Amino acid sequence: MKPQPSPLCATCEQIFTAAKKDLEVFSPYIQHGSLKAVRTIGDIFAHADEGCHFCLLQRRIFQQQDHVAEAAGSPVDVEWEKGGSVRDDYTSVRFGLTIKTDDLGLFACFYMTPVPRNRLGSRATSAASEPTNASRNSLALAQRWIENCVAHHGKCSIVKESLGAVSWLPTRLLDVSASLLRLRLKEEATEATGVEYMTLSHCWGSGMPFQLTSNTWDSLRQGIDKSALPQTFQDAVDITQLLGVKYLWIDCLCIRQDSPEDWKAESVLMDKVYEQSWCNIAAAKADDSAGGCFATGRDLSAITPCVVTWTPPRKPGSKKEQKEEYLYCLPEQDVWKDSLESCRLFTRGWVLQERTLARRSLCFDKDQMFWECHEHRASEGLPHGVLMRRKKQTEGMPWSSVSYHAGYNPPKLSVSDLTVQNRRVVISDGHYLDDSFNRYFVWNDFVETYTRCQLTFPDKDKLVAISAIARRLGPPRDYLAGLWRPMLPSQLLWHDAARVTTNDEEYPSGLTRSPACRTPSWSWASVNGLVTMAQPMPGDSKRGFASVRCMINITKAHVTQSNLAGDAFGTVDGGVIQLQGHLVKAALRKHEGSSSNDGRHWLGKCRVMVAPDEGDIIHGKVYYYLPIYRTSNMYVSGDAVSGLMLAPTGTKAGQYRRAGKFDVEVYDYDVDFIGMFMEKLKSPLDKADFEEYLGETEDGQRRFLIEVV
Repeated sequence: MKPQPSPLCATCEQIFTAAKKDLEVFSPYIQHGSLKAVRTIGDIFAHADEGCHFCLLQRRIFQQQDHVAEAAGSPVDVEWEKGGSVRDDYTSVRFGLTIKTDDLGLFACFYMTPVPRNRLGSRATSAASEPTNASRNSLALAQRWIENCVAHHGKCSIVKESLGAVSWLPTRLLDVSASLLRLRLKEEATEATGVEYMTLSHCWGSGMPFQLTSNTWDSLRQGIDKSALPQTFQDAVDITQLLGVKYLWIDCLCIRQDSPEDWKAESVLMDKVYEQSWCNIAAAKADDSAGGCFATGRDLSAITPCVVTWTPPRKPGSKKEQKEEYLYCLPEQDVWKDSLESCRLFTRGWVLQERTLARRSLCFDKDQMFWECHEHRASEGLPHGVLMRRKKQTEGMPWSSVSYHAGYNPPKLSVSDLTVQNRRVVISDGHYLDDSFNRYFVWNDFVETYTRCQLTFPDKDKLVAISAIARRLGPPRDYLAGLWRPMLPSQLLWHDAARVTTNDEEYPSGLTRSPACRTPSWSWASVNGLVTMAQPMPGDSKRGFASVRCMINITKAHVTQSNLAGDAFGTVDGGVIQLQGHLVKAALRKHEGSSSNDGRHWLGKCRVMVAPDEGDIIHGKVYYYLPIYRTSNMYVSGDAVSGLMLAPTGTKAGQYRRAGKFDVEVYDYDVDFIGMFMEKLKSPLDKADFEEYLGETEDGQRRFLIEVV
C-alpha cells in the first residue's frame, strides 16, 4: 500500500518546500539555507493541537526545555544544512534542520533522511497507529521480526550453531501452555521436536509478591493461575503464549530465592539461560514487577516519523526520470538510546549481559516495542529498522560535521561474535576487530557501560554480573578481577569518569569504596561509580612520530577466588600485584594558577592532574606516585606521564593500596613539567617504602620492588 505523507500545517509545508530545494539539487558540497522569523513558539503549539505532525515533534522537544512557558511569543528561525553526495540509494545524504529562538535559547534539531519506498509501511495499518501495543497487530509484527531472523539472519543462526547441537535447558522452566502455569524440571521437557523457551529481563523493585521458595515450591509444581503473578509476569506469559512458545524462564520463579546454595549453582548458568533463549522479553518500561510490559495511552507522534515527499536529484548526464520518493524527518536523537538506554531496566547491571547474550530481544518501552538481534534493530514506528547516528553530535554544533547512518540494519555490539568463525567482534560502523588485541577495546566499552549500571548487592555481584561477557573474551588464566593480564599496565590506569569541577571549587570523587568489598584496590571493581578505562597499550611501542614506554615490570599478579570452585571470573577475596618501578614520595599543594580547578595540583614545582578514587585530595598529605607509561608525540603535546597515586597499607614495608590516577602533561612549552617529574625519580626513599631496592638506571633514576593490594 502506498505510504501517506504526514499531515502538516501551512507553515511547515513552507519550511519543507524551501528546505527541499537544497536537498533536491545534486551537489557534493555542503549547502546552507534559512528562513527568519517564520513563526512563533505559540504558533507551533497551536498547530500541534490541530494535528500537524511536525509541530507535534517540535512541541515535544520544546516542552523539555527551560523557559518554554514564557516563550509563546518568541519568533522562530529555521536553518538547514545539507552535506554529502547522492548515490543510487540516496543514503549518503546528510540533511539537518534546526528550529530555534534567539531570545530564550530554545532549539529543536532534526535530521531528514531519504527512505526508499519499499522501506515505508502504510501509516494507516502499522502497529504504531494504535494507542496500545497489547494488540494483535503489535505481536504479529513481533512474530514477523522473529520469523525473518530465524529464516534470514546468518549471524544469529551461527550463534545458535556455536552453542552446540545438543539442546541445553535451564534447570527449571515455567510451562505456560495450559490454563494453569506449572514449574517443570528440565528432565520433564521431552518434546520430540526440541524445546524452545523464552526469558524475561525485568526490574525487581522494592518487593516481589511471588517467588519460588520452599513454601511455594509445591503450589508452583502443581500449577497456579496466571492472576497470582504480578502484571509484568502476566504480560510475559501472554507474549510467550501468543508467540507459540511453551516455556518461559523468570529468575525469581525458576531459582529458589531462599536458598543461597541454589542461587550459587544457578547464577553461574545465567549466561547460558539467556544465550540459549529463543527470544528474550525486556520489560523496559516497568520499574518493578507490577509495571507490566505493554504501553497504553501512548503518544503516537513520538513513535512514528514525520513523512514528507521529495524528488531525488537527477545526476549529471543521467537521462533517468526520477520518481517521487519519501523522507523521514526525525528529531536528532538516537531513538534507541533516548527511548531504551535511559529506562531503569537498562541501568541494571545484570541486564547488560542478559541483553548482550540473548540472540533476540523484544523490548517493551513506555511508548513502543523494539526489536534487537545480532543483525537488526527495529521498532513499531520504524519496523524496517531504527535509524541511528554513526557519530556523536559535535559540541555546540547540533548537526554540522556529523555523519548519519541511514541504513536499516545496524548490528548491536555483541561478544557472541567472538565465539563464531573468525572470532571477530563486529562494531556498529561495520568495521571488524581482530581477536588478538582489539578485544580489549571491546572490554573497555563494556566496563564503562557496566559501571554506569546499578547493582543491588555490588560487593557480591560486581564481578559475577559481568562474568559471562568476560568468559567469552579471554581465557581464565588471563583474567584478574576485571582486568586482563596481557594489558595489565594500561588497564591499571582506569579512573573516575564523573569528576567535574567548576568555579575554582574541586568536587569530591564520584567513586566510593565499601569497607566490605574484598576486591583488590587496583581493580575498577573495587569502587562504585562511573569509571573510564585507559586505552589498551601492549607495552613499549613506536609508530611514526609517537612512542610509548612502559615504566613498570610486573613480576607477580594473582587474585584469590572466594568461591570453592575457584572460578576465575567470579567474586574474589583479595589480590596482589608485585612490580618493579620508580616511586615518588610527595605531598600535593592546591593549584592556584588557573581560572578553574579541574584536578590540577602542584607536586613541588611540577603540575600534575589527579583523579582520586574516592573523596577529596588532602593537601599536605604524603602520597606515592608510581609512573606506568611515558608517551611522546612530537606533533601533539610533547610528552606525558601517567601512573597511579598510592597510599601505604601500614601492614608491611613496600605494600600499597591504590588511591587514584595521576597525569603529568606539557601545559606550557616554557616549563618542562615532565623533566621536573622525571628528576624526582632520582630521590631516595626510606626502607619502609619498598620491599627491595633495585638500584639506579643509567640516568640515575631509582627503581624499587613494591606490592599493590
